[in-house]
Amino acid sequence: MKFPPFTDKKSRTPVSLLLGGLALVIIAYQFAIYINKDVELYREVLTREEHEESLVFYSTIEKDYLPLIQTDQQLTIFRDVRMYFPDNDKWNVRTYWNSKYSTIEKLKPDIIILWSQRILDYTQEGALESAVDPVAFQDTYTFFVDADKDQIRGYQLVYRDGEGLMFVSDAVYEQYFQK
Repeated sequence: MKFPPFTDKKSRTPVSLLLGGLALVIIAYQFAIYINKDVELYREVLTREEHEESLVFYSTIEKDYLPLIQTDQQLTIFRDVRMYFPDNDKWNVRTYWNSKYSTIEKLKPDIIILWSQRILDYTQEGALESAVDPVAFQDTYTFFVDADKDQIRGYQLVYRDGEGLMFVSDAVYEQYFQK
């Protein structure tokens, strides 16, 4: 079987011209419809720092609290997965979905960053009783109840707003925050 050469120029039929034109109109229509959404998404990315609550929370602690901690040692940060805290040479950031005392006692973080909504979710009435495994959930529940009361064992609350909470270990508190 022999294929025709691609260089042969044949005149286009009206049907092929119509289909080509239709395809072009469809592409132009999609472009016109989606350009507004693309511009909106682009603007959201540009202004995300002003509106994303976890970034606003981080901006506050970065400006007002983290500069108080002057050390050459790398500190460990335990943060809820929903809270922003960048990893860099100064901080060893550990991210978790499920915070609980056993994890805190194992990691011994210098700073704990928690999401306020998770505290509300895990401490609402009936949360412990309706857990899939209430015995296993007890450690998590106790941790969040204590966090809600600003009483995590071995930690001091230094900042709280509607988005999150920042606790520092007693040692960090005594060294950098107690005046």
